[in-house]
Amino acid sequence: MTSKIISIALAGACLLACSNAWSWWMNGDTVEYSTAEWEYCKLGGTDAALTMLSRQKGTPLSYPYDNVYPPSETQKKVRVWLVGYAETYPIESTEEKKMAVADKFSKDMQRGCLQYLKLVKPEDLAK
Repeated sequence: MTSKIISIALAGACLLACSNAWSWWMNGDTVEYSTAEWEYCKLGGTDAALTMLSRQKGTPLSYPYDNVYPPSETQKKVRVWLVGYAETYPIESTEEKKMAVADKFSKDMQRGCLQYLKLVKPEDLAK
């Protein structure tokens, strides 16, 4: 439960700087998100995966795509939060477990971001 709340809070902080991410809609019983929303949440998931892998493997943290897409100030703040949150996880014993925890951490952050969008923004009825 705590990770869901934290994921939602993280996503909320990320979205404060992203005005074009507010356009999800319903397609029957399925929530559809815009490309901008998916990409934004995937970026947060990528940052989460890199953060957790760095923690698990004990390697320096780097974001290889920053040379092409410099991070926003909000993204930098979220990264600091991710580092702190990742430090609450134990270091796993095997490479397989390290990859699994990084994958789960990434997916949880992406899911939290998308859930936040759905909670705070009414459906875009223009779709």
